[in-house]
Amino acid sequence: MNKYYFTFGSAGQLYIGGWIIIHARDYAEACHKFVAYYDKRSYVTSYKSGRLNFSFWYIESDFLSTGMAEKGNAGAFCHDEIA
Repeated sequence: MNKYYFTFGSAGQLYIGGWIIIHARDYAEACHKFVAYYDKRSYVTSYKSGRLNFSFWYIESDFLSTGMAEKGNAGAFCHDEIA
């Protein structure tokens, strides 16, 4: 399993700043887990068109190299972790 970090922007998304961590075999599985978890809460705005409600995604090594783990993202840190 890999860790995928889905980050959020400043407005119009699930959270303001920060990120969630999704444990998955690959990016496609991470996206499916995102939809399964958040669609129940009406947070997936347009999955059928291929648009999910987050800013960017990273694999763990790339995310850690950004410095967000220590400094945060737009004033926020990890909101949730989905296994």
